[in-house]
Amino acid sequence: MAESQDLNAKRAAARKAMGGEAYEAKLVTQTETLIKKRREAMMAMEKPEQRQKREAQEKYALEREATKKKLAEDLINEKENLAKRKASEALAQQTREEERRNLEKTRQAEFESKQNIIERLRQDNNQKLAPLRTLKTDLARSVKTENLSATKISLMEKDRELKTDPFVARPNQAPRRFNGLIFSALIICVLSLGAIGFIIYKNQNPNSNSSSLIINPLIFADENQALAIENKSALEIINTISQLRKLASAEDSLLNIYPTKILSSDSKNPSIVTVGLAEFLSASKINLTEEINRHFDNKFMIGIYRGTDQNLFWVFSINDWEYSKSTILSQETSFLDSLLGPFLLDTTFSIDLTQAQIIDEVVKNKDARAVKNKLNQTIAIYSFLDQKTLVVTQNEASLSRLINNFNTPRPGQ
Repeated sequence: MAESQDLNAKRAAARKAMGGEAYEAKLVTQTETLIKKRREAMMAMEKPEQRQKREAQEKYALEREATKKKLAEDLINEKENLAKRKASEALAQQTREEERRNLEKTRQAEFESKQNIIERLRQDNNQKLAPLRTLKTDLARSVKTENLSATKISLMEKDRELKTDPFVARPNQAPRRFNGLIFSALIICVLSLGAIGFIIYKNQNPNSNSSSLIINPLIFADENQALAIENKSALEIINTISQLRKLASAEDSLLNIYPTKILSSDSKNPSIVTVGLAEFLSASKINLTEEINRHFDNKFMIGIYRGTDQNLFWVFSINDWEYSKSTILSQETSFLDSLLGPFLLDTTFSIDLTQAQIIDEVVKNKDARAVKNKLNQTIAIYSFLDQKTLVVTQNEASLSRLINNFNTPRPGQ
């Protein structure tokens, strides 16, 4: 066995000696090619799961190597930046130290110059420097030369302050101060009387400062009627709207009924606001499904078309036209019964609705869905006037008038 290995080694050495460096390079190339072909053969025989696993491992290895390389580069950059910052800080510190030393030298030179000047003046016999005058030396001189005591000097200083200070009261200013007090008292009296008069005026006119409620319906209405729902039951709210429908005259017009509530508790000057859709539906116990409710905005309109027939109508603001249309289409009967049924209890609307046929119609170039009873009469109809406005009413006449008002610019626009 040892002889065989020795023989193979000798053969390899002979081949290398005969082929030289070219033979060795060729051998390396053949080895790499053989390894590559083996790898390709193994990859071709792999199953999809094995291939995915291998590719994932290779991707992970590549990402890991890239991350290591990036971390190494970041570390090198951080070290370089730190070295630059330290060098910059050292240079700045050196500059500050140099400036401080220069300033000290300048100050020392100035001090020495002044000291030399003083020394020269002292050595000059012809120059006599007068001592500095201070308050202490002046007082001592006065006591010594003018025979004044410290008490007399203090009294003289107080008298000087009384003569020069404009804010110090003097005996002859008493009449002026008295006149100022009288004038201030008169101003206070006038202001008090004005405040009392304003309070009396406010009590007599409690609504003088209340701002009028601005009504901006979704569709222009010929008349607006407030409906206070504060402290009212659902039955009272529905009966009130039903009575308004019965009492309406044939004027071919639209009546907007806007529900309101009192926001503040001030009985003399209450703050009144309009009620949104969610609160009105809750107060009147009108139940719409959650799928429909989520596509309605809080702004809405309820009213009566006063024509040959007194028809109730609803106008809703839509936030998602496609979904709301498909949702209502799948729940047409219950949707219309929830909105119109409670106000039409004196009719056979709910019964006719269960036996009715719903067809497509076009009213004023608007696509509509009409509910027809056994006599082919329209008992309910709804239409999307645009992608943000939905109208529900009782027949084509009221829908036509609503479309006209929807397309007509409002006064002042």
